[in-house]
Amino acid sequence: MAGDLDVRFRGRTVADPSLVVVRMVSTGDKGMPAEAFESPLTVTFHGAQEIVSASACALRPPDLPIKLRTETNRAIIEPLLLNAEDFIEIQALTAGQAGDVTVDARIADVTPKRRNSLPYPPGSGQEGEMLTFD
Repeated sequence: MAGDLDVRFRGRTVADPSLVVVRMVSTGDKGMPAEAFESPLTVTFHGAQEIVSASACALRPPDLPIKLRTETNRAIIEPLLLNAEDFIEIQALTAGQAGDVTVDARIADVTPKRRNSLPYPPGSGQEGEMLTFD
């Protein structure tokens, strides 16, 4: 079916499209002020040639003021205050399949960890809860 489907974004055909959703959750018990960030929070979509579109599709709190930009296959979030239980969910449409995704930042006294289990229920409800159509 891949040869029969064309994906277009803003009038441009996207070659080998991939849609990736990444959720980053602050699971610690203390806030991280913007000044604690030595570098921006970077999400790299390995294998993708280009990020066609990236947006924050969910935030907690909903008014979390993020500044998101893209460079080639990376989404970059400028340093910001992240309190305990805050989360940022990024949705990216890429040209080229992202075989792996890494999240990186240099933050004082924080060691980023990739979780093998979710810190929240995996549904599509407001806080990750399962809904009827899940």
